[in-house]
Amino acid sequence: MSEKIYNSMKFLIVLLVLVACVSSKPHFPYQCQEPNGYTTNYEVSAFNSLLPNSNQPPLSFFEAGNTTTDFVGQRTFSSYVILSEGQEPIIGSIWEFGKTNEGFILQNEVCVKVSLNSPFPISLPLGDLLGSFLIGQFPVQIYNAAAYSFNTNQTYLYDPKTCSLVSSTLRNSDISKPGFTLMNFYNFENTFTESWFDLPSACLSQSVVTIPHTVTPQLNNILKGFF
Repeated sequence: MSEKIYNSMKFLIVLLVLVACVSSKPHFPYQCQEPNGYTTNYEVSAFNSLLPNSNQPPLSFFEAGNTTTDFVGQRTFSSYVILSEGQEPIIGSIWEFGKTNEGFILQNEVCVKVSLNSPFPISLPLGDLLGSFLIGQFPVQIYNAAAYSFNTNQTYLYDPKTCSLVSSTLRNSDISKPGFTLMNFYNFENTFTESWFDLPSACLSQSVVTIPHTVTPQLNNILKGFF
């Protein structure tokens, strides 16, 4: 059970990297205020993709789910379905609480408690503005990621009209070993969803499995690193 959870966690870092942020202030358009969090549905498609700032082998997979983050309260939640060749679908949820450095991973009605070991995202991951263009006839701005990665390059598409993330692309830096991760955001809202941070009974009972000396994947490496 724990091995399957850890296998899923290596995928979750990709999500986090695509949505987390370092401590530097993002470059929001003048008409957009810095949000206190966000809520969104998402889909991730990855082919031969490296994890930012990681020496792990490349991954190919599809992931879908929903997520919310409270930047001020240092809380994040994600529910996910992960599909990859040769493996059974991985379905679960993860809660992270930065103020207590605790994480809870729920799969197959079993809840595992782990320790957090990385900086918590404080804002959306927008770095330098690269320009503006159209997706079809939909105007967007393109930004570099705010976080540095030695082995990947990442960009974000941002809608300045609604002040929301649209999409993100992660690319392997080494062009001789191409790999890509594309993440699309749906129903993006610039606020967190309070009820999603409530832990289920399986994570509140004495049946919770606590694994010592283990940590969740580094958010900032990044996502969070992603962010």
